[in-house]
Amino acid sequence: MRRVLVSTCLFAAACMAQVKGESPDGGGEDAGSCARIRCGDGRECRDGRCIPIEGSDSGAPGLDAGETDAANPDRCADPARECEARQAEDCVSACGTAGTRSCSAQCTWGECVAEEEECNGADDDCDGDADEDFECVQREVAACETDCGSEGTRTCDPRCSLGECVAPAEVCNGLDDDCDGVVDDGFPLTITSSFAADSDEWRLNGNAYRNAASGWIVLTDAVDGQTGSLILARPLLANAFVASFSVWIGGGDGADGLVFGVFDVDGPEALGGGGGGMGAFGLAGYGVELDTYENPDVDPNANHVSLYDTGATDELATAADVPPLRCSCWLPVRVELDLGRFIVTVDGEQVLDAAVPDFEPYEAYLGFTAATGGANDVHAIDDVTITFDDQGCR
Repeated sequence: MRRVLVSTCLFAAACMAQVKGESPDGGGEDAGSCARIRCGDGRECRDGRCIPIEGSDSGAPGLDAGETDAANPDRCADPARECEARQAEDCVSACGTAGTRSCSAQCTWGECVAEEEECNGADDDCDGDADEDFECVQREVAACETDCGSEGTRTCDPRCSLGECVAPAEVCNGLDDDCDGVVDDGFPLTITSSFAADSDEWRLNGNAYRNAASGWIVLTDAVDGQTGSLILARPLLANAFVASFSVWIGGGDGADGLVFGVFDVDGPEALGGGGGGMGAFGLAGYGVELDTYENPDVDPNANHVSLYDTGATDELATAADVPPLRCSCWLPVRVELDLGRFIVTVDGEQVLDAAVPDFEPYEAYLGFTAATGGANDVHAIDDVTITFDDQGCR
Protein backbone atom coordinates (compact mmCIF):
# COMPACT_ATOMS: atom_id res chain seq x y z
CA MET A 1 0.00 0.00 0.00
CA ARG A 2 1.31 3.39 -1.03
CA ARG A 3 1.57 6.23 1.51
CA VAL A 4 -0.43 9.37 0.57
CA LEU A 5 1.35 12.67 1.28
CA VAL A 6 -0.80 15.81 1.45
CA SER A 7 0.69 19.33 1.38
CA THR A 8 -0.74 22.84 1.25
CA CYS A 9 -2.62 23.10 -2.02
CA LEU A 10 -1.45 26.02 -4.09
CA PHE A 11 -3.25 25.01 -7.25
CA ALA A 12 -5.93 22.52 -8.16
CA ALA A 13 -3.33 20.50 -10.06
CA ALA A 14 -1.32 20.19 -6.87
CA CYS A 15 -4.34 18.83 -5.08
CA MET A 16 -4.80 16.30 -7.81
CA ALA A 17 -1.16 15.30 -7.47
CA GLN A 18 -1.63 14.75 -3.76
CA VAL A 19 -4.59 12.50 -4.38
CA LYS A 20 -2.21 10.38 -6.45
CA GLY A 21 0.30 10.43 -3.60
CA GLU A 22 2.67 12.84 -5.28
CA SER A 23 4.19 15.94 -3.78
CA PRO A 24 4.13 19.01 -6.01
CA ASP A 25 7.68 19.88 -4.96
CA GLY A 26 8.98 16.37 -5.11
CA GLY A 27 8.96 15.75 -1.38
CA GLY A 28 6.46 14.66 1.23
CA GLU A 29 4.84 16.76 3.93
CA ASP A 30 1.83 16.86 6.16
CA ALA A 31 -1.57 17.88 4.88
CA GLY A 32 -2.00 21.66 4.36
CA SER A 33 -4.64 23.75 5.99
CA CYS A 34 -7.84 24.55 4.16
CA ALA A 35 -7.60 28.07 5.59
CA ARG A 36 -5.02 28.66 2.86
CA ILE A 37 -6.88 26.90 0.07
CA ARG A 38 -9.56 28.23 -2.20
CA CYS A 39 -10.62 25.79 -4.87
CA GLY A 40 -12.14 26.76 -8.18
CA ASP A 41 -15.73 26.47 -9.24
CA GLY A 42 -17.14 22.97 -8.82
CA ARG A 43 -14.57 21.97 -6.15
CA GLU A 44 -14.29 22.25 -2.41
CA CYS A 45 -11.41 21.88 0.04
CA ARG A 46 -11.48 18.88 2.34
CA ASP A 47 -8.58 17.78 4.54
CA GLY A 48 -6.22 19.98 2.56
CA ARG A 49 -7.40 18.69 -0.79
CA CYS A 50 -9.55 20.15 -3.58
CA ILE A 51 -12.37 17.64 -4.04
CA PRO A 52 -14.93 17.89 -6.85
CA ILE A 53 -18.35 18.77 -5.56
CA GLU A 54 -20.75 15.96 -6.23
CA GLY A 55 -22.58 16.56 -9.50
CA SER A 56 -20.07 19.06 -10.84
CA ASP A 57 -17.25 18.53 -13.30
CA SER A 58 -15.94 22.09 -13.47
CA GLY A 59 -13.04 23.46 -11.49
CA ALA A 60 -10.56 26.28 -11.00
CA PRO A 61 -7.18 26.38 -9.32
CA GLY A 62 -7.03 27.10 -5.60
CA LEU A 63 -5.31 30.23 -4.22
CA ASP A 64 -2.74 30.98 -1.58
CA ALA A 65 -3.54 33.51 1.18
CA GLY A 66 -3.53 37.11 -0.03
CA GLU A 67 -3.84 36.18 -3.74
CA THR A 68 -6.82 37.00 -5.92
CA ASP A 69 -8.91 34.86 -8.17
CA ALA A 70 -8.33 35.81 -11.82
CA ALA A 71 -11.89 34.82 -12.64
CA ASN A 72 -13.21 36.92 -9.73
CA PRO A 73 -10.52 39.59 -9.03
CA ASP A 74 -12.57 41.46 -6.42
CA ARG A 75 -12.27 38.63 -3.92
CA CYS A 76 -9.36 37.44 -1.82
CA ALA A 77 -8.50 33.94 -0.73
CA ASP A 78 -7.76 34.69 2.94
CA PRO A 79 -10.91 34.55 5.12
CA ALA A 80 -9.11 36.89 7.60
CA ARG A 81 -8.90 39.61 4.92
CA GLU A 82 -9.69 43.28 5.88
CA CYS A 83 -11.48 44.10 2.66
CA GLU A 84 -12.22 43.01 -0.86
CA ALA A 85 -9.74 43.85 -3.60
CA ARG A 86 -10.43 47.13 -5.41
CA GLN A 87 -12.99 48.12 -2.77
CA ALA A 88 -13.10 51.81 -1.71
CA GLU A 89 -14.89 53.60 1.10
CA ASP A 90 -15.21 56.97 2.83
CA CYS A 91 -12.95 57.69 5.79
CA VAL A 92 -11.80 60.47 8.11
CA SER A 93 -8.38 61.88 7.27
CA ALA A 94 -5.59 62.56 9.75
CA CYS A 95 -6.69 66.22 10.01
CA GLY A 96 -10.33 65.30 10.57
CA THR A 97 -11.70 66.00 7.09
CA ALA A 98 -13.47 63.59 4.74
CA GLY A 99 -11.34 61.29 2.61
CA THR A 100 -11.32 57.92 0.84
CA ARG A 101 -9.31 54.73 1.19
CA SER A 102 -8.91 51.75 -1.13
CA CYS A 103 -8.38 48.05 -0.58
CA SER A 104 -4.98 46.79 -1.78
CA ALA A 105 -4.26 43.65 -3.79
CA GLN A 106 -3.29 42.06 -0.47
CA CYS A 107 -6.81 42.76 0.82
CA THR A 108 -5.64 45.36 3.37
CA TRP A 109 -6.83 48.96 3.66
CA GLY A 110 -4.57 51.68 2.34
CA GLU A 111 -4.13 55.10 3.96
CA CYS A 112 -7.02 57.54 4.13
CA VAL A 113 -6.37 60.03 1.33
CA ALA A 114 -7.67 63.55 1.99
CA GLU A 115 -9.88 65.21 -0.58
CA GLU A 116 -8.90 68.17 -2.75
CA GLU A 117 -9.16 71.62 -1.18
CA GLU A 118 -12.61 73.20 -1.30
CA CYS A 119 -13.91 76.66 -0.37
CA ASN A 120 -15.38 75.83 3.02
CA GLY A 121 -13.10 77.26 5.70
CA ALA A 122 -11.52 73.83 6.38
CA ASP A 123 -8.14 72.24 5.61
CA ASP A 124 -9.55 69.55 3.31
CA ASP A 125 -6.21 68.33 1.91
CA CYS A 126 -4.45 68.22 5.32
CA ASP A 127 -1.57 70.49 4.33
CA GLY A 128 -2.02 72.77 7.33
CA ASP A 129 -3.78 75.60 5.45
CA ALA A 130 -7.48 76.18 4.89
CA ASP A 131 -8.79 77.32 1.48
CA GLU A 132 -5.22 78.05 0.29
CA ASP A 133 -6.19 77.64 -3.37
CA PHE A 134 -8.60 80.59 -3.10
CA GLU A 135 -8.34 84.33 -2.46
CA CYS A 136 -9.21 84.02 1.22
CA VAL A 137 -10.50 81.68 3.90
CA GLN A 138 -14.29 81.48 3.78
CA ARG A 139 -15.99 83.87 6.27
CA GLU A 140 -12.66 84.97 7.73
CA VAL A 141 -12.60 88.65 8.76
CA ALA A 142 -9.47 90.70 8.08
CA ALA A 143 -8.43 94.27 8.84
CA CYS A 144 -8.25 96.84 6.04
CA GLU A 145 -7.87 100.58 5.53
CA THR A 146 -10.99 102.50 4.53
CA ASP A 147 -11.15 105.31 1.98
CA CYS A 148 -11.13 107.86 4.81
CA GLY A 149 -8.09 106.30 6.49
CA SER A 150 -9.79 104.51 9.39
CA GLU A 151 -9.28 100.81 10.13
CA GLY A 152 -12.14 98.77 8.74
CA THR A 153 -12.86 95.10 8.15
CA ARG A 154 -13.48 92.95 5.11
CA THR A 155 -15.09 89.52 5.17
CA CYS A 156 -14.32 86.56 2.92
CA ASP A 157 -17.60 85.64 1.21
CA PRO A 158 -19.03 82.10 0.69
CA ARG A 159 -17.12 81.85 -2.62
CA CYS A 160 -13.82 82.67 -0.89
CA SER A 161 -13.57 86.14 -2.44
CA LEU A 162 -12.76 89.24 -0.37
CA GLY A 163 -15.63 91.66 0.17
CA GLU A 164 -15.42 95.46 0.37
CA CYS A 165 -13.66 97.23 3.22
CA VAL A 166 -16.40 98.20 5.68
CA ALA A 167 -15.84 101.26 7.85
CA PRO A 168 -16.21 100.83 11.62
CA ALA A 169 -18.75 102.54 13.84
CA GLU A 170 -17.96 106.10 14.84
CA VAL A 171 -15.80 106.45 17.95
CA CYS A 172 -15.34 109.56 20.07
CA ASN A 173 -11.75 110.23 19.01
CA GLY A 174 -11.67 113.34 16.83
CA LEU A 175 -11.74 111.27 13.61
CA ASP A 176 -14.30 110.45 10.95
CA ASP A 177 -14.24 106.70 11.62
CA ASP A 178 -17.37 105.76 9.65
CA CYS A 179 -16.38 107.78 6.56
CA ASP A 180 -19.58 109.85 6.43
CA GLY A 181 -17.71 113.13 6.24
CA VAL A 182 -18.53 114.19 9.82
CA VAL A 183 -16.18 113.82 12.77
CA ASP A 184 -17.50 112.24 15.98
CA ASP A 185 -21.14 112.26 14.88
CA GLY A 186 -23.84 109.98 16.20
CA PHE A 187 -23.32 110.72 19.89
CA PRO A 188 -26.47 112.35 21.30
CA LEU A 189 -26.21 115.28 23.66
CA THR A 190 -28.98 116.60 25.89
CA ILE A 191 -28.54 119.69 28.05
CA THR A 192 -31.18 120.06 30.75
CA SER A 193 -31.28 122.97 33.18
CA SER A 194 -33.92 123.84 35.78
CA PHE A 195 -31.73 126.47 37.49
CA ALA A 196 -32.58 125.18 40.94
CA ALA A 197 -28.92 125.80 41.79
CA ASP A 198 -25.99 127.73 40.40
CA SER A 199 -24.28 126.00 37.48
CA ASP A 200 -21.02 126.45 35.59
CA GLU A 201 -22.79 125.28 32.44
CA TRP A 202 -24.20 128.77 31.81
CA ARG A 203 -22.89 132.35 31.95
CA LEU A 204 -24.97 135.28 33.20
CA ASN A 205 -24.19 138.68 31.69
CA GLY A 206 -25.42 142.24 32.14
CA ASN A 207 -28.46 142.57 34.40
CA ALA A 208 -29.25 138.83 34.33
CA TYR A 209 -29.29 136.82 37.56
CA ARG A 210 -30.63 133.59 39.04
CA ASN A 211 -33.63 134.05 41.32
CA ALA A 212 -32.54 131.69 44.08
CA ALA A 213 -35.89 131.76 45.86
CA SER A 214 -37.87 130.85 42.75
CA GLY A 215 -35.23 128.83 40.86
CA TRP A 216 -35.30 130.56 37.49
CA ILE A 217 -33.23 133.06 35.49
CA VAL A 218 -34.25 136.71 35.30
CA LEU A 219 -32.82 138.45 32.22
CA THR A 220 -34.33 141.83 33.08
CA ASP A 221 -36.53 143.16 35.80
CA ALA A 222 -39.39 145.51 35.02
CA VAL A 223 -36.95 148.38 35.02
CA ASP A 224 -36.14 150.72 32.12
CA GLY A 225 -32.81 150.43 30.37
CA GLN A 226 -31.78 146.89 31.39
CA THR A 227 -30.03 144.30 29.21
CA GLY A 228 -29.17 140.74 30.21
CA SER A 229 -28.12 137.41 28.70
CA LEU A 230 -27.85 133.73 29.63
CA ILE A 231 -25.30 131.93 27.39
CA LEU A 232 -24.06 128.33 27.35
CA ALA A 233 -20.48 128.21 28.58
CA ARG A 234 -19.25 126.05 25.67
CA PRO A 235 -19.74 126.31 21.92
CA LEU A 236 -21.57 123.62 19.96
CA LEU A 237 -21.86 122.94 16.25
CA ALA A 238 -25.00 124.68 15.02
CA ASN A 239 -26.19 122.08 12.53
CA ALA A 240 -29.29 120.48 14.03
CA PHE A 241 -30.89 120.61 17.47
CA VAL A 242 -34.17 121.00 19.33
CA ALA A 243 -34.45 123.56 22.13
CA SER A 244 -37.44 123.75 24.45
CA PHE A 245 -37.83 126.25 27.28
CA SER A 246 -40.34 128.33 29.21
CA VAL A 247 -40.48 132.14 29.11
CA TRP A 248 -42.20 134.59 31.42
CA ILE A 249 -42.86 138.09 30.08
CA GLY A 250 -44.92 140.67 31.94
CA GLY A 251 -45.19 142.78 35.05
CA GLY A 252 -44.37 146.08 33.33
CA ASP A 253 -45.73 148.30 30.59
CA GLY A 254 -44.59 146.13 27.71
CA ALA A 255 -41.09 146.24 26.25
CA ASP A 256 -39.06 145.08 24.59
CA GLY A 257 -38.86 141.33 24.20
CA LEU A 258 -36.69 138.23 24.40
CA VAL A 259 -34.42 136.38 21.93
CA PHE A 260 -33.25 132.77 21.67
CA GLY A 261 -29.94 133.13 19.87
CA VAL A 262 -27.47 130.95 17.98
CA PHE A 263 -24.55 133.33 18.23
CA ASP A 264 -21.33 133.20 16.23
CA VAL A 265 -19.23 134.95 18.87
CA ASP A 266 -15.92 134.45 20.65
CA GLY A 267 -17.23 133.46 24.06
CA PRO A 268 -20.18 133.15 26.48
CA GLU A 269 -19.95 136.77 27.62
CA ALA A 270 -22.04 137.80 24.62
CA LEU A 271 -24.41 140.73 25.11
CA GLY A 272 -25.87 142.92 22.37
CA GLY A 273 -27.74 146.22 22.12
CA GLY A 274 -30.47 147.33 24.53
CA GLY A 275 -34.04 148.50 23.96
CA GLY A 276 -35.30 147.30 20.58
CA GLY A 277 -32.07 145.33 20.13
CA MET A 278 -33.32 143.00 22.90
CA GLY A 279 -29.74 142.23 23.96
CA ALA A 280 -29.06 140.36 20.68
CA PHE A 281 -28.63 142.85 17.88
CA GLY A 282 -25.02 143.40 16.98
CA LEU A 283 -24.04 139.80 17.82
CA ALA A 284 -23.17 137.70 14.75
CA GLY A 285 -25.49 134.75 14.20
CA TYR A 286 -29.22 134.15 14.09
CA GLY A 287 -32.00 134.58 16.61
CA VAL A 288 -35.69 133.92 17.17
CA GLU A 289 -37.23 136.99 18.82
CA LEU A 290 -40.39 137.13 20.89
CA ASP A 291 -41.12 140.82 20.36
CA THR A 292 -43.59 142.64 22.63
CA TYR A 293 -43.05 146.21 21.45
CA GLU A 294 -44.07 147.71 18.13
CA ASN A 295 -41.32 149.82 16.64
CA PRO A 296 -42.81 152.08 13.95
CA ASP A 297 -42.00 151.17 10.34
CA VAL A 298 -40.30 147.96 11.54
CA ASP A 299 -42.73 145.68 13.38
CA PRO A 300 -46.19 144.49 12.33
CA ASN A 301 -47.53 144.77 15.90
CA ALA A 302 -46.56 144.50 19.57
CA ASN A 303 -46.99 140.71 19.67
CA HIS A 304 -45.01 138.87 16.99
CA VAL A 305 -42.28 136.28 16.42
CA SER A 306 -39.44 136.88 13.95
CA LEU A 307 -36.28 135.19 12.65
CA TYR A 308 -33.36 137.62 12.48
CA ASP A 309 -29.82 137.78 11.27
CA THR A 310 -28.78 139.36 14.55
CA GLY A 311 -25.42 140.58 13.32
CA ALA A 312 -26.84 142.48 10.36
CA THR A 313 -30.18 143.13 12.11
CA ASP A 314 -31.95 141.82 9.02
CA GLU A 315 -35.41 140.35 9.49
CA LEU A 316 -35.65 137.04 7.58
CA ALA A 317 -39.22 136.01 8.46
CA THR A 318 -42.06 137.22 10.72
CA ALA A 319 -45.23 135.70 12.16
CA ALA A 320 -47.69 138.40 13.28
CA ASP A 321 -50.52 136.15 14.46
CA VAL A 322 -49.15 134.31 17.50
CA PRO A 323 -50.38 133.43 21.01
CA PRO A 324 -50.13 136.28 23.58
CA LEU A 325 -46.51 136.68 24.65
CA ARG A 326 -47.05 139.07 27.59
CA CYS A 327 -49.29 136.72 29.54
CA SER A 328 -47.42 137.06 32.85
CA CYS A 329 -47.32 133.26 32.80
CA TRP A 330 -44.87 130.50 31.91
CA LEU A 331 -45.22 130.05 28.18
CA PRO A 332 -43.68 126.94 26.52
CA VAL A 333 -41.55 127.61 23.45
CA ARG A 334 -39.83 125.16 21.10
CA VAL A 335 -37.20 126.04 18.49
CA GLU A 336 -35.93 123.42 16.06
CA LEU A 337 -32.93 124.01 13.82
CA ASP A 338 -32.21 121.68 10.92
CA LEU A 339 -29.36 122.91 8.71
CA GLY A 340 -30.61 126.47 8.54
CA ARG A 341 -34.32 125.77 8.79
CA PHE A 342 -35.93 127.22 11.93
CA ILE A 343 -39.27 125.88 13.13
CA VAL A 344 -40.80 127.77 16.06
CA THR A 345 -43.68 126.62 18.25
CA VAL A 346 -45.28 128.80 20.95
CA ASP A 347 -47.71 127.38 23.48
CA GLY A 348 -48.15 124.25 21.30
CA GLU A 349 -48.85 126.22 18.10
CA GLN A 350 -46.34 126.26 15.24
CA VAL A 351 -45.95 129.91 14.34
CA LEU A 352 -42.88 130.05 12.10
CA ASP A 353 -41.10 127.83 9.57
CA ALA A 354 -38.31 129.67 7.76
CA ALA A 355 -34.90 128.91 6.28
CA VAL A 356 -31.71 130.93 6.38
CA PRO A 357 -30.34 131.38 2.84
CA ASP A 358 -26.99 129.68 2.18
CA PHE A 359 -26.73 128.45 5.77
CA GLU A 360 -23.48 126.75 6.78
CA PRO A 361 -23.10 125.07 10.20
CA TYR A 362 -20.78 126.93 12.57
CA GLU A 363 -19.50 126.80 16.13
CA ALA A 364 -22.11 128.69 18.11
CA TYR A 365 -22.88 129.83 21.62
CA LEU A 366 -26.56 129.19 22.31
CA GLY A 367 -28.46 131.33 24.78
CA PHE A 368 -31.10 133.90 25.66
CA THR A 369 -31.07 137.70 25.69
CA ALA A 370 -33.59 140.40 26.64
CA ALA A 371 -33.73 144.17 27.08
CA THR A 372 -35.92 147.03 28.20
CA GLY A 373 -35.86 150.62 27.01
CA GLY A 374 -38.23 153.46 27.82
CA ALA A 375 -40.77 150.79 28.71
CA ASN A 376 -40.16 147.52 30.49
CA ASP A 377 -41.19 144.03 31.54
CA VAL A 378 -39.76 141.17 33.52
CA HIS A 379 -38.13 138.69 31.10
CA ALA A 380 -37.39 135.30 32.68
CA ILE A 381 -36.26 131.82 31.52
CA ASP A 382 -36.74 128.37 33.06
CA ASP A 383 -36.73 124.63 32.28
CA VAL A 384 -34.32 124.62 29.33
CA THR A 385 -33.67 121.42 27.36
CA ILE A 386 -31.48 121.39 24.26
CA THR A 387 -30.96 118.13 22.38
CA PHE A 388 -28.36 117.42 19.68
CA ASP A 389 -28.24 114.14 17.78
CA ASP A 390 -24.47 114.21 17.36
CA GLN A 391 -22.76 116.54 19.81
CA GLY A 392 -22.28 114.07 22.68
CA CYS A 393 -18.57 113.60 21.94
CA ARG A 394 -17.75 117.28 22.40
